[in-house]
Amino acid sequence: MHKITRFHAASYEGWGLIDGDAIHELDNPWSGKRGRSHPLSGVRLLAACAPSKIVGVGRNYLEHARELGNEVPSEPLIFLKPPSRPAIPSSIPQPRKTSTMKASWA
Repeated sequence: MHKITRFHAASYEGWGLIDGDAIHELDNPWSGKRGRSHPLSGVRLLAACAPSKIVGVGRNYLEHARELGNEVPSEPLIFLKPPSRPAIPSSIPQPRKTSTMKASWA
């Protein structure tokens, strides 16, 4: 299975094919022709898409709308999101590591 994504390196930003510990430049996501290779540890992975616009539909699940106490709209609620920052795994805030305490109940 091919792992195709977008990435940023010092001299390149675009599509790439991950192969083990390396990522190879691609002209486009469906290209089979590999370009220069970069060590995977030396690049920053980007969102695997480059949308021109993101269209959302709000309250599109009847049960979910009711669960939140919202009225169910008679027409779809359409909204746009800026494509400038799709979520990528490294940009999603992670919970802080916590320590566990054991207690003895006497």
